[in-house]
Amino acid sequence: MANSVVGICNIALTSLGANPITSLTDGSTEAVLCDSMWDNARRAVLRAHPWNFALKRIELAAELAPPAFDYKHSYPLPADCLRVIQVFGDSDYRIENKKIITNSDKCFVKYVFDNQDIGSWDSSFCDLVAARLRFDLAYAITRSNSSLNASSAIYQEKLRTAKGIDASEDTTELFGLFDNSLVGVRF
Repeated sequence: MANSVVGICNIALTSLGANPITSLTDGSTEAVLCDSMWDNARRAVLRAHPWNFALKRIELAAELAPPAFDYKHSYPLPADCLRVIQVFGDSDYRIENKKIITNSDKCFVKYVFDNQDIGSWDSSFCDLVAARLRFDLAYAITRSNSSLNASSAIYQEKLRTAKGIDASEDTTELFGLFDNSLVGVRF
């Protein structure tokens, strides 16, 4: 498993037949490309799924000024929020301009945060980020549409695999209590 930005970049680069880098600032063309694409690739892959290692739950603080109309309260999202997964206790809310607007007096949210701690990432997620970088770098490195297409297919396969692994770590939600033995047997 690659446990650093450079390690993940090198997986992407070497899979394209490019030279590995020693740092994002080593001055090589490959390093410049990786440096320019790293943050976008990482954030895009984090946003693609509610990864278990990238979830936070918090209570948001309300802004003093309410929205102009329709709702009573406005809650700014944290700076590290990439995607809101759930707003608890209120089904009538909107996300506008990095804020949750709602009529609720309290706002509890679960969200995907911009987790930059590679040590906390699952190994399949590291492979996925490397595949995304490979896709992003493919044409710039190889100047080949076939390499770009192959990289896209690899990314899609790694995405399915990583999502499956991540989802298998969650418990399944019960459908309710089944006091009818006929229905209960089915579950």
